[in-house]
Formats: sequence, C-alpha cells, structure tokens
Amino acid sequence: MMKISYYKVLIFSCLLIINILLRDSTLSFVLTGAQVVFVLQFLFRNRIQDAAYWHIVFMITCYAVTGEEEGFVLKTGYFSTKLFGPITLSYLVGILLYMCSLKRTKNNMDGTLFKRMYKYFGLFLLMGITMGGIGLVLSDYFLKSFVGYTVYIIVLLIHIGILINIFSNNFLQRCYESVLPLLLAALISTIFNWIYGFGHSYSIYEMVDSSPVANFSILLIFYLPKLSYKDKLIVIILLFVYLYILVLTGAPGKFFLNASIVALVYVVNRIRHKGFGFIPALGIIAVAITFASSYMIEKSMFYMKFEQFRSLGSLSSGNIKDVGSSPYIRVASMVNICSENLKNPIYFLVGRGYGGYFQDDLHLFSSFDLTAGAFSDEAVAKGKFPTAHSTFNVVPLLHGFGGYALVLLLVFQYFKRSLKQSPLSLVGVLWLFFMFYVFIQASLVGIFLLYSSEYEIKNNKRLCK
Repeated sequence: MMKISYYKVLIFSCLLIINILLRDSTLSFVLTGAQVVFVLQFLFRNRIQDAAYWHIVFMITCYAVTGEEEGFVLKTGYFSTKLFGPITLSYLVGILLYMCSLKRTKNNMDGTLFKRMYKYFGLFLLMGITMGGIGLVLSDYFLKSFVGYTVYIIVLLIHIGILINIFSNNFLQRCYESVLPLLLAALISTIFNWIYGFGHSYSIYEMVDSSPVANFSILLIFYLPKLSYKDKLIVIILLFVYLYILVLTGAPGKFFLNASIVALVYVVNRIRHKGFGFIPALGIIAVAITFASSYMIEKSMFYMKFEQFRSLGSLSSGNIKDVGSSPYIRVASMVNICSENLKNPIYFLVGRGYGGYFQDDLHLFSSFDLTAGAFSDEAVAKGKFPTAHSTFNVVPLLHGFGGYALVLLLVFQYFKRSLKQSPLSLVGVLWLFFMFYVFIQASLVGIFLLYSSEYEIKNNKRLCK
C-alpha cells in the first residue's frame, strides 16, 4: 500500500499558487531571491542533496511568465528570471550545483537506463554543436536556433549530471516519494487557476494556465490500485475535475496522444494484474462519459483538438490533405525533413546540427498560413525553417536518423519497463517521443520523473504486486 504525503502536496501546491499569484508582480523577484538563498544555504552547509532537491522542485513548480511594461519583457519565477541573453538565474545555480556534485561521483548509477540517456544526450550536444558550428561558418544557419537548442541540451545535461553524481538510495527514495504529491499539486493548482481566472488566449479560446507537471498527471491512474480507499477517491475527484476543466477550456494536442498511450498501457497492466478494481474502473468510466459529452459541443476547443487528432487516421490511406491544420504542419514538416535527409548521407546519419533548417521542397506548405504561430516571420520569409514541432520532426532535423534511432531505442526500453516494472517509466514515452527539444521546463519534469522511476525498477517486486 502506497501513502501520499499530504504535507508535500500542501507545500508544492502553495509554491505553484504563490507563483501564479505573483506572476505580474515584481514581488516575484523577492520570492525568487528567497528560493535562491534557500538552495545556496544548503550548498554552503555541504548538504548538496537537499540543495539539488529543492533547486529542481523550485524549477518545476513555477510558471514561465511574461509581462510587458513600457516595452520591457519581464520574465519572473525561479525558473525563468533572466540575467542576460538566454541565461537565467536558475541556470547559474544549476551550474554551481553541478560543479559541487562532481565531488560526489562514487555511486554513479552505472548500468541504468537513466545513465545511458545521459550519454546519448552528451552525443547529441557534441554532434549538434559540431554540425551547427560548421553551418554557421560556411552556410546560412540560424544563430538564434543554434543558441536555443544548445542551451536546451546543456541545461538537461547539467541537471541529469547532478542527479547521477549525488545518487544514493535514500535520495532516490526521497525523489520518488515526491512524485505523487507533485502530480496532485499540479491538479490542485490548475483547479485554483480555473476558479480565479488565471489563463491565456489560444486562437479564439481561453485556456487555463497550468504547471508543466500537469502534462503528466494522467499517470496517477496507475497508482490507484496501490492507494487506500480515501486516497483513491481524492485522486479520482481531482483527476475528474482537472479533465473537466480541460474539456471546458481546451487541452493541448499532445494531451490526446498522451492520454491514448496512458489508457492503453493502463488497460494492459490491469488485465495482467487481475482486473481493474471497482474504484479505478469507476474513474475511467466517469472520465469517458465526460469526454463523450463534451464532444457534442462543436464550438469548444476540445472538439477542435479532438477532430484534429482524429484526422490523423487519414494518413493510413496516404491522404495527407485530410489531416487537420495543426497536425498537418507536423506531418508536412516530417515529410520534407525525411525527403531532404534521404538525399544527403550526412544529413541522413547525423542531421544538420543546431541552427540547421529544412525547406518546403515538396510545396506542402503552399496552401497554409505559416505566420499564425507555426514558424517565425523570419523563417517564413526566407522559406527556411530552423525549428520543427515534436520529437519525430526536430530530432531527424538536428541529429538525423542516427540520432532518431537512439531516441526510439530509449522510448522502446522505457515502454517495456512501463509494462513490466515501472508505470512511471511511461514518462520516457510521453516526454521523449512527443516533447523532446520542445520546452526546457517540461523536460526537467520528465528528467525528475524518469530519475524517480529508477526507484520502481529497484523495488519492482514490491511495487508491481
């Protein structure tokens, strides 16, 4: 039987709610300063595990917030308070933590899938900078994209390195025991934001603001059979309200992909482990009824996104023109990237590197308005696109099919573990397959959850009964 620490739920919920309340205020800098001091005091007292734990918690329990004041863009919160260029205060704290963690490499997680992922990402950095550097000197690569992707992968490597270097069984257990409270806090904060009207515009719709942790909260259904009756009810109620809010305000397109995969793996796991159980089955039925009823509201964002998701089925007949506009951009990008990679053996194997771009040689974008959020005005004007949406586009662009094969290998191995050993390992599919190279903060959540999944691997027999 698993227990939920409601003390941690309260702390994490308060962090998220305080951050959203201060998002348009310079007082956010006071909170950020206090959090930095809190982390550094642990570091100066040689309690590096405490420092790293709270540093990552603060990174993933805030919002990347912007506010405009007389033309000045204000980025606040522990994660996003900028110092210069793309460098934030939290990145500098992370670098300091990493340097201090180098003294603690005795238990370095050799042989784990998490350590293998670290090595793969190091290879991505090496090849991305090499190919990108050559492109900047000899070609017309995009400097902004080169810097953006380089910073992204370095930030990930720094934080993965910290977790590996300071590894201990006790620290791993501490991280794992924080997972359920973090997921629940993300639901609570989203509900709070919905009630008090904290949201943002998306096309003609108003979406509720939510923490990047909320992207993975659907994973809570895996732990229902291991919870007490009271905890089951609390989790189901929070999940139901959260999903209902998504129905009313809209959900990102990746939500439908994530939910489909989670539901599939959940059903398989429950069949393998003696059925669903009354409470989990009731929760799934309630969610299904909610989503089915919301589908009747044809002007809702949920309806629009679901229709776009469903339109992907037309790919089975080879008719790309019937795919919805949002997924069409991704599919058309993938076709263009694959076409160009097949013409060049270097691009095929190692990609173009950071700052590299693809072009619409197949004229698949000719009938679409690409300035409406899909690509930057500069990229559209030049007809050269240095960014791509989703892993299956951006990784072949940056690292070729060689790099894509490494990502797919990680995805496959984490998927196998999610079926046999660790439900939390499914993050390796949800993050790496759909959201890699997309958003640093969501990736830090993915890293923390995959690190915690190593605890489930180590305690497989007890957790999977």
